[in-house]
Amino acid sequence: VLVVSDVTSTEHRLAARPNGESAPDVVGRGLHAADICASFELPTGIATFTVDLLMPNFSIPVEATHTHYAEFNLRYVLEKQASRRAPSAGEHLFAVQLEAVVTNPGVVHHIMLAEGSPNDPFGEKRLRYGWGIGSKGLCLPPAVGIRLNVSASLLMEIHYNNGALTPSLTDASGVRLVLVEPGRTDPQYQPAGYQYMIANAGLSVPPGLPAYHTAFDCRLSFLPPGGVTAFAFGFHAHALARKVWIERWQDHKGHVHDVGCDMSYDFHQQALRALPAYVPLLPSDTLKVNC
Repeated sequence: VLVVSDVTSTEHRLAARPNGESAPDVVGRGLHAADICASFELPTGIATFTVDLLMPNFSIPVEATHTHYAEFNLRYVLEKQASRRAPSAGEHLFAVQLEAVVTNPGVVHHIMLAEGSPNDPFGEKRLRYGWGIGSKGLCLPPAVGIRLNVSASLLMEIHYNNGALTPSLTDASGVRLVLVEPGRTDPQYQPAGYQYMIANAGLSVPPGLPAYHTAFDCRLSFLPPGGVTAFAFGFHAHALARKVWIERWQDHKGHVHDVGCDMSYDFHQQALRALPAYVPLLPSDTLKVNC
């Protein structure tokens, strides 16, 4: 689920529903929401610049599955590719559009971009972008962006599925970023981020059944007191998945509504999708992921 961090300041900007008005079952069962990049337009009145974070012609091993990492210094990338002096240490840029550059579409399974280093535990890496097969990318609403610290390391993970054991494959896949650097007179950008939910204990699907339903809960008690606003969602499941949806639960109400739903899940169409109505999420909420 993609969220912005300040419910109060973003309700007007994102045209969210007024306080107290319940959101609908935001994505009707059996329907697809719109791709988040379907109607995207680059910001006007502020300069944008583009940089690529790419694998350096990595030789893909002759093995069925492999994960490889590449680390980038954003300050160096800016100066080399965009001929720009990076902001001072501790300052930030905002990515308003992120998309995958895939040179081996039959082998690249997914791409993840995070702030952190290869030695950090997964939970301490700060996810900035995730791409799955079929996604057009991540495009942010007006005056909203993925905040990137120019002094932080960016770690890219690419998972390769070389099931055919094809030899002599080299890869230069990666992520393309469209960035803005708001000045003092420019609109103030609101930072967005991912609420990443994964069944990291593993899921076991019993054999011999025509269908099977499983679910897990994510308690949002770690959110800031004011909560966050969800504006998009995306699913990543594998070949057995047919239906995936997220439910919002509250202690005093039970199931309130869905926060993203795909009743005809297709592994080859893993788009990030815009929520028709922006949804406030509170520290007292629980999100239940169903598959």
